Amino acid sequence: METGTQIILQRMKDNPEEFRDDGHLGKWEKALLGYKDILPKEDVEAIDAAFKQMNIDRFNELVLKTLAGEEPKQQTIAYKASGRYATGWTDPNVFGHAAVKGEGQMIGTL
Repeated sequence: METGTQIILQRMKDNPEEFRDDGHLGKWEKALLGYKDILPKEDVEAIDAAFKQMNIDRFNELVLKTLAGEEPKQQTIAYKASGRYATGWTDPNVFGHAAVKGEGQMIGTL
């Protein structure tokens, strides 16, 4: 078994939060990109089994938390735009690079 595979398998056991469960692999996504095409068959099978076990553990944890009355954490996306670009209406890129007159601005020449 490859050294990198052994490290990944141990990280999956010790730090499963590093491997997000939303279809992405978190910080390990680049390292594991295309691993099935690169690694030997036994390594691929070991990683696949570890992923399956990790998902089973997450499922069991969710079921137990639900039974205990805990609400699962919902991820929210926060947008931080404010001021001039808060809505995009004064952004020239919104209008195909056309000049947009803002308050107190002049378009063209005198």
